[in-house]
Amino acid sequence: MNIYRIIQESVNNALKYAEAKKITVTIEKQKNEFLISIEDNGKGFHVENIEMGNGLQNIQKRAKQAKGEVKIMSTPERGTKITLKIAS
Repeated sequence: MNIYRIIQESVNNALKYAEAKKITVTIEKQKNEFLISIEDNGKGFHVENIEMGNGLQNIQKRAKQAKGEVKIMSTPERGTKITLKIAS
């Protein structure tokens, strides 16, 4: 359920805040882990300068609950990519 909610929150953020025109969700299995990425071509933001809102905090919290690792990368005017690694 946590994985589903992370994807849902990421897509919602891309639509609501980033005004993305394209969102790509990729799920891969590599050896003993799942790699999930959600990437958009929206407005992006400076990761180091943004106050983490409820959505981004929930993504991090859910990744931790699922014993996963999440990385949030974003560049203004170039979009955002959220990657999640979870042991299978």
